[in-house]
Amino acid sequence: MSHPQSAIIPDHAQAGIFIEADISDGRNEDIKSACRLSLEALAKLKTRFPNDILGLTIAFGSRAWQSFGHTDEGSEIKPFPELGNGLAPSTQHDLYIHIQATEQKAAYALAQSVFGAFGDSIRVTTEEHGLRLYEDRGLDGFVDGTENPQGDDNVRNVAIIPEGKPDAGGSYVLLQKYLHDLKKWDAVPTAEQEACVGRSPPQPTLRKNQRRTWFDVHFLLQHAAQY
Repeated sequence: MSHPQSAIIPDHAQAGIFIEADISDGRNEDIKSACRLSLEALAKLKTRFPNDILGLTIAFGSRAWQSFGHTDEGSEIKPFPELGNGLAPSTQHDLYIHIQATEQKAAYALAQSVFGAFGDSIRVTTEEHGLRLYEDRGLDGFVDGTENPQGDDNVRNVAIIPEGKPDAGGSYVLLQKYLHDLKKWDAVPTAEQEACVGRSPPQPTLRKNQRRTWFDVHFLLQHAAQY
């Protein structure tokens, strides 16, 4: 049975680090070695932080993945195209590293080891440190991810490529970053906010017969954090 990477299925982590990078020319073999070293560091730190649900996922963009020659795996990876006349720009990079834990100190310790493993084989373009607000709420005041499947088996059925496929145990990730105008949002009457999101801030349950908008369907499976 395949084993998914450790930051895909666990939910409700309180701290996360999100890293995007490009691979330096001619360094593919170093990238392979760095991935192995990063997993070794993860295993060691999980013994140091046994209760922090420390997880690590390493993912590749389509161009980078193709350069490794795995033609039967990841066949559906494709670059993200610019949408909305630039409203959603394309910022495709070669490498995405997602670290999560219940405590920031554990996530940070792993990030240090990962950066040490990759060294100058990558050029880091983005490093974001995220956190969960109280009751898993987003900056809009509403609870995040209420429509996510609950339980490891249900998450696996949605997020993980099933057995029998060449890339069984893998997954696809769509990384999006939203810039919120919180001053404008906070000025919107509560009733209008509820109509947009589909639930009331004190009650995270989705309203019956509520017309769903982009706000609550942009991810089926969300791992959201504020930063």
